[in-house]
This record gives sequence, C-alpha cells and structure tokens, in this order.
Amino acid sequence: MKPVDVVVLNCNSGPLLKKSIANLEKTEHPVRLIVVDNGSVDGSTDFLKDREDILHIRNEKNLGCPEGLNRALPYLKSDYVAFLNEDIFPKPNWLNHIIPLFQDPQVGAVGMKLLKPDGSIEANGSYIYPPLCIASGTQIDVDQPVPVPYTGLGNIVIRRSVFKKVGGFLGKYFLYWDDAEFCIRLWKAGYKVLHQPKAEAIHLHQWSSKRNLPKFLIHHYSIRNGIFTLLLHGTPKEIKTYLPKTLIFRFIETAYSIAIKEKNISTSNLLTFLSIIKNSKWVIKERRQNQNYHKLTLTQIAQKSLQFPSMTERKLFKILKIEVTK
Repeated sequence: MKPVDVVVLNCNSGPLLKKSIANLEKTEHPVRLIVVDNGSVDGSTDFLKDREDILHIRNEKNLGCPEGLNRALPYLKSDYVAFLNEDIFPKPNWLNHIIPLFQDPQVGAVGMKLLKPDGSIEANGSYIYPPLCIASGTQIDVDQPVPVPYTGLGNIVIRRSVFKKVGGFLGKYFLYWDDAEFCIRLWKAGYKVLHQPKAEAIHLHQWSSKRNLPKFLIHHYSIRNGIFTLLLHGTPKEIKTYLPKTLIFRFIETAYSIAIKEKNISTSNLLTFLSIIKNSKWVIKERRQNQNYHKLTLTQIAQKSLQFPSMTERKLFKILKIEVTK
C-alpha cells in the first residue's frame, strides 16, 4: 500500500503534539507524517529535531489554519492527503475506512466522525444554513458513508489532484469556514464530499484556538467568514435573499449582547461589519475567480446537510420569516 501524506497543523500545543504523532504512528495504513508549525514558542516541536522521518515545516508566525496548510501543498507526494489538527486523535483503522471510497473518481474529500473524550458523538456529519450564514457539525445517527456539504479541515482526507483544479485554501479566512468554503468549491467543480462515520477520531474541541486567540476573535472569524462564503459563492438571488436576514440576525445579537454587557460578542460583531466593508474589493476579486464554478448553487449544496438547525435557531427563523426547507 502507498503511504498517505498526513499533515498535522500545530500552534503552541504543548505536549499534545507529541501525543498526536505517537497516536498517528499506530495507524494501520502506511502514512508519511508532515508537521506544519504556526510560529509556536512553547517548545512543542522540539522533539522533531530528532525525527528525520517527519517533515517539519516551520512558519515564523501564526498564519492561521488555511494558509498554514497551504505551506504543505508543495511537499505532498501521495495521491491522498489527510489534514489533521493536533487535537484530533484518529483510531488506528481510520484510513482503512476512508481510502476505499476514493475508488469513485468523483470523490474529492472524505471526513470522519468526531467523538468527545468521553466517547459521545461531537460531530457525525455537517450542515450549512445559508439564510443566516451558519454551519456546524451534527449528531445525527448515520452509520454509512453519506454526502455532506463540507467536512472540517482538521479531520479530512483529500484527493491531491483536486488542488490543481480548485486551488488551495483561502488564507484570508484564518480560522473557521475555510473548510466549508473549500468543500463548496469541490462540489461546484463536480466532486463529491463524503462523510465516513466508520472512521472515528477523538477531538479535544478548540484546544488550539482557545490557547492562541481571544474569545471575541474566535467568534468574529466564525461570523465574518460565513458572510464571506455567501458573498463568494451565492448567486445574486441568494445574496439578495439571505444577506439582509443575516445582517438583521447579527444586529439583534449585537444589540442584545450590548444590553447584557457581553463584550466578546458585541465587539466581534462590530469588527465583522467593519471587516466586510474593508475587504469588499477582495471579495469582488475572489468572486470573479469563482465564476468558473457553475454546476451547483450554494442552496443546492446546503441541501446535502444531514440535520435541521436547532429548535432555538428555528424559533428565531420563524420570527424573521425564514423558511426551513429541509
């Protein structure tokens, strides 16, 4: 069997990275390990000096998730590449369940089921809901491979040849929605994105982001990049329909957070509004490049979602007169 390139993204993970590498070395399928370090200063990669069998790519600063992963693309050798965060611990047989799915030449990427440390399900598939630019994992009960709108860049295996057709990850996103945006490009280019629930991994949720970013920035990237994705990939009709509802939703959230003195949310939302305006030229430029992708609309891709939004979200949708169609 040919080794699969496994790229692990690290940023100040402490002893977790070494444990992650030790776990990946138990993988039953052959792997070639690559560590991309985003400017760590905590000594978490010191042990790699004695590991000539592991390719170590060091960035001088934290470039974020998508741009950090882009730095590994020129070094890939395998037909398939797995991108994992340092807080993802796959079970030994994970690739045995994933690689056979690529026998279908239309499959461009495959994701895994994520479990909490106690063994309960954290995410088993995903959904995108364009009316409010939200995306998340689901806990729905599926036990066979199924199409999904996207799968996370921290637990994904990608056919290497797709990068020649759709390009790399969008560095501007820095964190969150970079996975959904990339998978949307795959769908629009004629590929499938699948979820393989038989491939399982333990996830220490937001280990890296909580250690490296303030709370308001984490929220900011999540909201801003969802709007970016709508502007980049939505049809004119979708943007006209969904953007006002998204902005109203976030305005209400901002007003409420100010009223209860929740500075993280109000600060992040205000920063998001300013960032959308500041990056308008970039959005227009990227959108023009996306004109090559015409096969599916954003709504059609979102219809591959595995679950309704939550009851709380649906109550808000009713107030804003947003229809839940799935």
